Formats: sequence, structure tokens, C-alpha cells
Amino acid sequence: ILSELVRERVQQHPQISFSLKAEQLDRSYGDSVDLTVYRCIQESLTNVLLHSGSKKASIRIVQDAQQVTLEVSDEGRGLAPGTLDQSHPGLTRLGVGIAGMRERVRQLHGRLEISSNCRGTLVKAVLPLGGES
Repeated sequence: ILSELVRERVQQHPQISFSLKAEQLDRSYGDSVDLTVYRCIQESLTNVLLHSGSKKASIRIVQDAQQVTLEVSDEGRGLAPGTLDQSHPGLTRLGVGIAGMRERVRQLHGRLEISSNCRGTLVKAVLPLGGES
């Protein structure tokens, strides 16, 4: 399914180079984790396409005995300074897509990390196996 998502994006946006690297996936991590990984990739690629200006996007998924780690990175302009600041939770600086990713990951007792600068953005989701609620 993930390769189909990337293939679909490539067909829709041939000006961007996409890469997918999946390591050690045995697919025994459950439907909730699978869906969360898929939705995080989908939202991250949408953000790359709509906001980053990047000509490249990379997706990396690694599974070990304890967790599945997803990383989606680009080489775009990055987020504006202060966008990721969560010191004022009442202020909404991010769109609903990132908020949705955070909530999906949180429901599985995982963590979502986003780092960004003028050379690009990295979205990293770490989902513990067996963490479904």
C-alpha cells in the first residue's frame, strides 16, 4: 500500500523525486500502526507538495522488536521560525494535518517529532509495538 501511495504522488507530481526505503518490515505490527504510518506519510507528502518547494522527498520506515519508526524528509524551505513552538498550546500555528498526525501517534503511545530549518523538514513518528489503545 505504501508503494502505491508513493507511486500515486509521483504520477500526480512528476517534478518531485520520491524515494521509499522500508527496512526489516514483517508487517506483524497491527492495523492501527499500519494505518497511522500510512496517514502520517500521506499528510507529510501533502505538506511537502503544498508548502515546502522541495524537489525531493524521502520516506524511511524501520521496524525492530519494540517499535516502528517512520521518517519523512524533504529539502524545502522549512517551517517559519516559531511554528513548532508549543510553549503556548492555545495558539494554533500548525494546520489540522499535523495536529491529526500528533493525535494518531499519541493514541498509540508513540511520539511525533518535527524538525525544520531553511534546508528542509524531517517528520519522525516512533510507534511502539503493542501500544494500541
